[in-house]
Amino acid sequence: MRNRGQAIIGALLIIFGLGILLGNLLGINLWRLFWPLLLIGLGAWIILRPSMLEEGTAFTQRLLGDIRRDGQVQVSDEEILVVIGDINLDLREALWPEGETRLSIKGFVGDVRIRVPEDVGVDLSSTAFVSSVRWQDRKEEGIFLPLQLQSENYEMARKRLRVDILHFVSDIKMRWE
Repeated sequence: MRNRGQAIIGALLIIFGLGILLGNLLGINLWRLFWPLLLIGLGAWIILRPSMLEEGTAFTQRLLGDIRRDGQVQVSDEEILVVIGDINLDLREALWPEGETRLSIKGFVGDVRIRVPEDVGVDLSSTAFVSSVRWQDRKEEGIFLPLQLQSENYEMARKRLRVDILHFVSDIKMRWE
């Protein structure tokens, strides 16, 4: 499936709905169990997630706080997890490999700002419960907004960036300069 984030959110909503239905049918107060189980599940996922990544994929995580990158950093496949915080990647001066580079960003609440050189093709896939997306001069806002955007030069570009974003509440800004 191309947009795995959308499938994850859909599955979580189905499980949550089934839990509420089951609680109502059996007369059990599942709200007492919901938050502890959610925190336990989130903790287990954070611990186990690095071992689930493809070999050669970097993993960066912050529970609270921001991630900022700029200058001549080496661009490579990476997954970034920031539960609450902003991600600001200024990759205009970065060292880009030929071909496609994958960037997966996951979080709960935060802003995502990505700047790339004009010759880099970008394919952006975003799934969020509440989001605002600025793609150059285009702006889209919505609730439960799955979004797929691709730059005109993506297929022909020698350097390509595929970005998959999964957030609960996000403000995404993608620019070429």
